[in-house]
Amino acid sequence: MHELWRKDRVIEMADNRIINYSGRSLCDNYRHPLERCQTAAQAIRLYKNCISWALQERYPTKEDFLAFASKETLAENGVYIDMEFNGERIDGHVCCVFLNCKGRISTGLNVNKAIIPMIYLSDGSNLEIEVNDDLLNPIPVELYYGSIATSPDMTKLNIKDNNALTAEDNVGFTEDELSVDPDINNESL
Repeated sequence: MHELWRKDRVIEMADNRIINYSGRSLCDNYRHPLERCQTAAQAIRLYKNCISWALQERYPTKEDFLAFASKETLAENGVYIDMEFNGERIDGHVCCVFLNCKGRISTGLNVNKAIIPMIYLSDGSNLEIEVNDDLLNPIPVELYYGSIATSPDMTKLNIKDNNALTAEDNVGFTEDELSVDPDINNESL
């Protein structure tokens, strides 16, 4: 089920928000695909296509998300905002984003979808992440803006701490990276 969403609000934000590192609004490589999005789920997938950049830039913000989609729609699409977890299994998306979330989650290989999630924490998230599966490689976790990740077995996490990075450090994309059209239809993202 696709919830009706505020596309007009999203386009307005894209046109009027100044991106920190460039001093401009959203680039055409993401602005044009945003115009093609017919659902909130597609707009969320577009966000996840450039997740590291988006988290460093804090664009869109939690408030931006909540202005165009419900917390339920966001969570169904792997973006969790202001939530408290108590051991829930999170493995339905390749890219799982937590903004100001607390508590404990479990994750690992989703056999049905052939997914091992990448976890992104920002806006002061503090999660204990339990990896229930014996995987060949640790689960990738990226931290932004005062976030913390712990685990009963830290060898099962590969943590990249970006808490000290600023938007000024965010140099954007190369021309080759910008030439790839973002995939807004990949439901696993």
